[in-house]
Amino acid sequence: MINQENERKKLDQCTFKPKTNKHNFVSNREPVSQDSSGINLEQRIEMLYKKGTACYKNKRDKDKDEIIFEKERNEFTFKPNINDA
Repeated sequence: MINQENERKKLDQCTFKPKTNKHNFVSNREPVSQDSSGINLEQRIEMLYKKGTACYKNKRDKDKDEIIFEKERNEFTFKPNINDA
């Protein structure tokens, strides 16, 4: 009881007192089961998850030679002249 009184006193000192509606709009809405394109949200989430993991896997699957080549690409100085036959 004492804690509630202390809280009330603290709140009385506040200068900002917004007026809010007592309605809880979130609980009145039904859950959305499809996105704007008509795809089931669970399927959409699964599809995006698979795309993300595939992209990550492709980045991770480079062998050591590819990684070294990408790091040292600018250090290669040999540039042959190729003639069109």
